[in-house]
Amino acid sequence: KRGNMRLNYTTSIMAPSLNQLQPIPDNTNPSQVVLGNTALIPEYTHRVTLRYRNFNQFNFSFFFASLTGSLTDNNIIYSQQINEYYVTELTPENIGQEKSVNAFLMYGTSIHALKTKFRVSTSGSVSNGLVNLNGMQDGYTTYSLKPSINFENIGKKILDLRTGFSYTYSVN
Repeated sequence: KRGNMRLNYTTSIMAPSLNQLQPIPDNTNPSQVVLGNTALIPEYTHRVTLRYRNFNQFNFSFFFASLTGSLTDNNIIYSQQINEYYVTELTPENIGQEKSVNAFLMYGTSIHALKTKFRVSTSGSVSNGLVNLNGMQDGYTTYSLKPSINFENIGKKILDLRTGFSYTYSVN
């Protein structure tokens, strides 16, 4: 039986892209014009990750778990403004913070009597931040859940069979 736990903290800076900074309108799609913003500043993200894993070589079972939280300052979003001609004008801008938490769990084992590997996992996330539509700022929260079950034959000589199920649920 072997297991370990890791705690990791990172920061990163995401500079605005040239397309986001370019002050010339991009009207390749006449119903949605993208305008640049030369006043953008880089996003700054703090991220903390806790991971645990355990592997049992005697029964070929494993367990993996992770939890990640992040906080982004000066979050760059695309503000939407619908003009009098019903054309959507998108402009990147720095708007407050975005926060998110992600979790992942997985367990797997071999069922030798059935010559099968079995794996069950789930992941979920919650994030929130701000949006800007027609000059009105509003907050959002997004929830996501994705369970999964997989089976794989281990008695394969010619054919490798795998089957599984996955479902994604998301709410804005």
